[in-house]
Amino acid sequence: MIQHKYLLGISSFLGRSLENMAIFLYLVARILRLLCRKLPLRASYASASFVAEVTYLLWRNGRTNLKMNTARVLSPQTSQRQIAYYSRLCMRNYLKYIVDFLRSLPSQPEEIAKKLNVEGAENLDEALKEGKGVVVVSLHFGHWDFGAMGIAFRGYSVNGVVDDICRPRVSGFVDGMRSISGMKIIAARDGITEMLRRLRKNELVAMLIDKAKYGRRVKVEWCGSSIVVPAGAAVLALRTGAKIIPSSAVRLPDNTIRVILGKQISFQCTSDFRRDIEVLMQNVWHELEKLVKEYPEQLYVFHRL
Repeated sequence: MIQHKYLLGISSFLGRSLENMAIFLYLVARILRLLCRKLPLRASYASASFVAEVTYLLWRNGRTNLKMNTARVLSPQTSQRQIAYYSRLCMRNYLKYIVDFLRSLPSQPEEIAKKLNVEGAENLDEALKEGKGVVVVSLHFGHWDFGAMGIAFRGYSVNGVVDDICRPRVSGFVDGMRSISGMKIIAARDGITEMLRRLRKNELVAMLIDKAKYGRRVKVEWCGSSIVVPAGAAVLALRTGAKIIPSSAVRLPDNTIRVILGKQISFQCTSDFRRDIEVLMQNVWHELEKLVKEYPEQLYVFHRL
């Protein structure tokens, strides 16, 4: 009885706010980082799977949103049991992603690069020929930080746009890990000037576009549903002439990472800037839908789309 009340108390704490969840995940990351340094890979994955099950059971809001978003990606005929199965699999894969990321930190760049198979670098080169930079977009899907690593290891200048994760300690911990990979960090809250500057230097600006937290938003159709998403990628592209390239980085059964750089989004500007933003973002999400449906068990979107 006491144990049950204790679990309910934790569940209530996690459900109160995203800040509480961020603190919880920060502590989890700290623990996993310590374990990853001591345990072999198989044991690290087993620990991550256990933590994933506990998190899935206790994090009510995250579980609900994850199941809703997973159901969108799967076939309409998918049963509730299958949706729950894929949702748990997403949570386990997400914690394995954290393990992979934490274990990569002490490694030499050459060791990490061996695990990354980059496809579509020619698409990036083609987009950079115009000298106006490239906006690389993805979702909270697969091993997104490894995607940035894979590009950076090939000599490209990558600037990652990141959100503040509630508290400075949490944000500092995560951004510090990202910086080790060679990726430069730009704050989403007030970094628009820096994003424009980097694009005008013909560099890459990489961002995740599934969370409408700041700035302009638009409605798009995705997997048969209407969702509201941030329009920043389209605004940057239209203001600077930069190309947009959809991307993903998925974990394969042999623990290597497949980094996919798609073809640049084709688009013809008109005199209606607002309409151009909507159409361009719809085209972007259409391409991302194809990538996600190939690996639905690696969609880690815990917020409501």
